[in-house]
Amino acid sequence: MSETQTRPALIAEEMDKRQITRVIRPMLHRLTSELLEAYAIQLLLEPDDYIVPAIWGTKKNGELDDVQRQIHDRINLSVVQIRDMVRSGEANLSQDFAIEFLIRESILFKIAYSLEKSRFLFMTKEGAMKQNIPFNEIILNEFFQTVGTA
Repeated sequence: MSETQTRPALIAEEMDKRQITRVIRPMLHRLTSELLEAYAIQLLLEPDDYIVPAIWGTKKNGELDDVQRQIHDRINLSVVQIRDMVRSGEANLSQDFAIEFLIRESILFKIAYSLEKSRFLFMTKEGAMKQNIPFNEIILNEFFQTVGTA
């Protein structure tokens, strides 16, 4: 097969990838934004690794608490939708797990980054009480708008 015969297939495949990313990126952004809006304060009050079992739906020792279960339920539907969009060919358990792993890790990193940046902003802001800015406003107004689709 000549190089010119394979190009249309590669171009079509590349266009499909771009179309998929135009759908996935906003889905991930919307999901993480909604989760942070709903649970940011609680997540900030918990240890750094509190979010991990919520993303994965399992905990080494014990059961998920109500908040972790709620977060997992919201995440799981999006993970399955995105996985089904990027899956190529027939379902394969290894491929499905690998895709879900990457999606969940992406969500985890976006949320962890947001939480850590919020903690940093809160601690470096000459004190929220000093500025008379409620904690919620610092986090929701200043931070979440700056994260964007990073």
